[in-house]
Amino acid sequence: MGIKFGLDQKRVFLKADEARSLVQKKFDSVEGLIAEWIARSKHNLQFPEAPDRGTIYNWLASGFPKHPNGKGAAEASDLLGFCGLLDVDPLSLFDYARNGYFSRFSAIRIAIQRGIGRLGAWRPLLELYQPDEHWPSDFIADAYWRRPWHSHQFDNQDQFQSNDYAVVNASFLNDCEGDPRAVHVAYRRWDTRRVDTMWRYYGTVLAHDGAIDLYNEGGLHLKMAQADQGIISFRTYFGGRKVEFKIVSLHDFEIEIDFPNNDMSIVGFNW
Repeated sequence: MGIKFGLDQKRVFLKADEARSLVQKKFDSVEGLIAEWIARSKHNLQFPEAPDRGTIYNWLASGFPKHPNGKGAAEASDLLGFCGLLDVDPLSLFDYARNGYFSRFSAIRIAIQRGIGRLGAWRPLLELYQPDEHWPSDFIADAYWRRPWHSHQFDNQDQFQSNDYAVVNASFLNDCEGDPRAVHVAYRRWDTRRVDTMWRYYGTVLAHDGAIDLYNEGGLHLKMAQADQGIISFRTYFGGRKVEFKIVSLHDFEIEIDFPNNDMSIVGFNW
């Protein structure tokens, strides 16, 4: 049954109330969103055609349908087009409960491991975030958000023999104005003889409505209050072996690394 689920993911569900609120805030109405969509698609042939009012309401109520067969995520993704126009990271609006993240995580993970083509409607998301030497995809980000990912890299070369955590504080450089924000975290291994060029995604940290939510690649979800609207803070294990870390966001940010910091009340990627 798990494998069947992975092969037949027909819809991607967004948090409908939050999405409607962003549409109203940024465009005053669904009609305003459609007008901007028409303008964007005229100047970018890869951008999907503008939907009508009823289609947008259907997406929010019943989910975004499967991506067109034979097309990559950089072409004609209604899901990514919608999020790009709202200037929001898709995982900031992703409805984790309705998409089965909590109830069917094992099946989802099997489907991811067996290939993007088996994920149906989820394929654009996996192409956007999938592990790669050049993770994540600037090509897809530029197609929908008209800019590459913002990123910071750092390593634990001087601390890898410790058993401590570091706290990462990601501060966004522009006023969030209450909009949701997201950072994604990956690592790659290295030592004195060899560098592993593959970035391996291991989690996402979201901020919205005064809360920080952490989701790791193993299915764990942690939540805490957000101390500052413009800052996402989280822990990550900083010892064990030499690794390089990469943190990315669709919105410009700077980071501060607080090491050692073993405050377990801060949400984190635990060893």
